[in-house]
Amino acid sequence: MKMQLRIVLLLALGAQVVYPAAIVAKRALGKTDVAEINNVRAELAAAAKISNMHELSWDTDLEKKIQTADCKSEPKGPFMVVVEPSQEMVAQLAKLPQEQQGQIGKEMMKNALKAFFGPKQTRIGCAKPKCSDAAEACLIGPQTSVSEGDFTKGEPGSNCPNGKTSSGLCKYSTSTLSFASVLLIVVSFLYI
Repeated sequence: MKMQLRIVLLLALGAQVVYPAAIVAKRALGKTDVAEINNVRAELAAAAKISNMHELSWDTDLEKKIQTADCKSEPKGPFMVVVEPSQEMVAQLAKLPQEQQGQIGKEMMKNALKAFFGPKQTRIGCAKPKCSDAAEACLIGPQTSVSEGDFTKGEPGSNCPNGKTSSGLCKYSTSTLSFASVLLIVVSFLYI
């Protein structure tokens, strides 16, 4: 059963991009899905011997950034953008030549896998954007890109600056708190 959930998660993250005729999910990824994503990240870290795979934490600031984003351009900031195309966009992609569909699908899948499974990523926020060409979007940060150099080989959790979780993922660093969270803490101390 757990393996089926992981397969469904991976398919939801991008396989429908490769096969434009697939049905777009009706429910957005949310806070409750982060635990399952972290389980997959931990399994990947164990299987590939990645020593610096961090756990993801839900970031409401990233979620709000998607909800308020201007449809004319992608949001900018310390994160990667992963977009699930809407049914309308999938229909438009289906009109393209097969080779072009494959290239677009492969590129979107590659970006999604890097964003979701980059070892130094620690924050995620997903929501339905205002734009009609996206069914859902996720912002995953703080890295804006992921490369082979980001992966450190070794036993999972053996290269964690803030210790590791019971699953072997690196603990979320307090230094990666969002600006709004830090501001809230500072304001709280001023009124105590």
